[in-house]
Amino acid sequence: MDLKEWTSIYVKHKDIIKKNIIKEEDKGSHIEYEYKNHIKHSYFIIPELNNADIDNINKKDFTTIVTRNKKENLDFLISEWEKLKEFPNMTFIFVNQELNTKWVIKPYTHHKISDEKSLVRGLTAMFYRCEGIEQQ
Repeated sequence: MDLKEWTSIYVKHKDIIKKNIIKEEDKGSHIEYEYKNHIKHSYFIIPELNNADIDNINKKDFTTIVTRNKKENLDFLISEWEKLKEFPNMTFIFVNQELNTKWVIKPYTHHKISDEKSLVRGLTAMFYRCEGIEQQ
């Protein structure tokens, strides 16, 4: 199963009770969902995070970036944190398909409630936990 298929299953599963999704549309680089409240939410599939893909996203749009739980993607998140925390409606899902695990972070919200000094340690801990590795 590729990341796009995983994303479609994940989003539909999250909506299984409320049944708010009225439309799912594959737009190539992303899947767009329209909900009963007329909000559109785009799920961009970006296996290797990079600035070129992120820079094409409107800060005001409801966006989720689905990516692989790889060290390079964690490093990107950390190095670009100052920029990413400015997107109020952006969420990241780091997926480990082998273990069927994930971790989710919304930089805008996380920045407001967390201690900057422990940012790297906290993000790294979530990364390793998704890999099935407990850190000391």
